Amino acid sequence: MIESHAKHAACAEEAVGAVVLAAGGSRRMGQPKLLIRVGEEPMVRWASRAACAAALAEVVVVTGAAAEQMREALAGLPVRAVHNPRWEEGIGTSIGVGIRALSQEVKAALIVLADHPDLSTGVIDQVVRCFRSSGSPIVVPTWRGQRGHPVLFARAMFDDLLRLEGDRGARQLLDRPGAEVSLVEIDDASIVEDIDTWEEYTRARDKEMER
Repeated sequence: MIESHAKHAACAEEAVGAVVLAAGGSRRMGQPKLLIRVGEEPMVRWASRAACAAALAEVVVVTGAAAEQMREALAGLPVRAVHNPRWEEGIGTSIGVGIRALSQEVKAALIVLADHPDLSTGVIDQVVRCFRSSGSPIVVPTWRGQRGHPVLFARAMFDDLLRLEGDRGARQLLDRPGAEVSLVEIDDASIVEDIDTWEEYTRARDKEMER
């Protein structure tokens, strides 16, 4: 128990950063979806802004397709944009670029998907609190039993993240035998709602218009 308390106390002081993945080409929508407006702003600003408002040490946004336009869309937010020249090879390469860009002071990273425009700062803070209270190397939010995003990885997992390739991303680390994963149930469906099609975009746009 002494070791456990010491571990939790250390986690409570450790800095957490965010890697916002905004590099994809959005083939299913025929154009960079993160530049499409949801409400008054491009989609990429929503999740990025939620991360900036959370209790995080830094926010890195990984760009790929339409990198210059993406940087322009992020203007005014306290984020650092880094480009992934291999973005077409899959999400694994973007995660690696983002992890390498984090400062050495960061002891855990939230992997944030930029196509979750309804992601809230409150959700991010709940995931971070779970990490700081549990000391778990991986923290996954869930909604009604479904795993969602953002997922947090402690620095002990960074080498594994840097080895990711292809489009499967970090999910393979959650599914491997013996993985130490803490689940935090969150009463917010946004953690499982991304936008990959025009139909999903229309629902998100209409929801924003109703607010």
